[in-house]
Amino acid sequence: MPLEEHNVKNIVTKEEPLGAKIVKGVEESRGEVVSFLEDDDLWLPQKLEIVKQVFKDKDVIYYHNKYRLFISTQNSYNLQDLITYLQENNVKNSSLTLLKNFKCKVANTSVYSCNIYNNSSVSLRKQVLYNHTNQLKKVKLSVELFLFYLAIITSGYMVFDNRVLTLLRLHNNNTYTSYLQIKKGFENWINDKVRKIITDLNDYKIILEVINNAEVKIEGNHLKPDIIIDKKLQLSRLPVKVEREYKFTMKEFIDYFIKTKGLRNKLNLLLVFSPKPVKVYFAKRWYYSDLKRGDEVLSQLLINKA
Repeated sequence: MPLEEHNVKNIVTKEEPLGAKIVKGVEESRGEVVSFLEDDDLWLPQKLEIVKQVFKDKDVIYYHNKYRLFISTQNSYNLQDLITYLQENNVKNSSLTLLKNFKCKVANTSVYSCNIYNNSSVSLRKQVLYNHTNQLKKVKLSVELFLFYLAIITSGYMVFDNRVLTLLRLHNNNTYTSYLQIKKGFENWINDKVRKIITDLNDYKIILEVINNAEVKIEGNHLKPDIIIDKKLQLSRLPVKVEREYKFTMKEFIDYFIKTKGLRNKLNLLLVFSPKPVKVYFAKRWYYSDLKRGDEVLSQLLINKA
């Protein structure tokens, strides 16, 4: 059935970064509140009704609900069972965390306990994006992180819902689940890791620029400038040639090394100066660790009810 029959406007764009696609969609929207749903994810039936109720409070500018992974090969019968189970569980475990002037700890809640990831779990008032669309257009993947920090520097309430209202599809091309690519081998893992680190580096630079230029200073902000050098060092640990713009300076390394706690962590940092065979050895250990973690996630997803 054509999308238009469901009052859906289909927009085709050649914009490459995900952020640019988001901006295009927001510009075409007519409502005051926008909710994001990526084409491979699903909302539970009551998701939009809950969003509508939450945003009746005019002070609310940002909303995020919990999500759960599901396998793309899951048949419709098992998927419906999963949705029914989640709906029943949502009724039993319903609570909202309301944060104003976001700080590291408010009402025993910190940014670490509030899951801020997954675009398909985010809704916000369009006013949050005003004056920042040019930066968002440049964000390639970390859109949800950009929107989260944008909401922090905007006056208003942020709501975190512990109910699972979004299903995040797990499949081979899902950028959130790149560990599935690990099974294709070590070389493929390296290429995927390099691509992801470089993408993160570019996106984080944009987000930090927005944060640093904001009038509101974030208390307890965990996206420190150190995250840039951290990503650069991750890249330099891999047995690959690093382009100049992604290389760290000795001053950056020394400052980061001094801040790093624990002998083991300091020794890990020194790997960036090791010869290629040593980097290959430790990269393979990293690879097998990711492989094991991916297998554990997949095995858990084979069970319909978590």
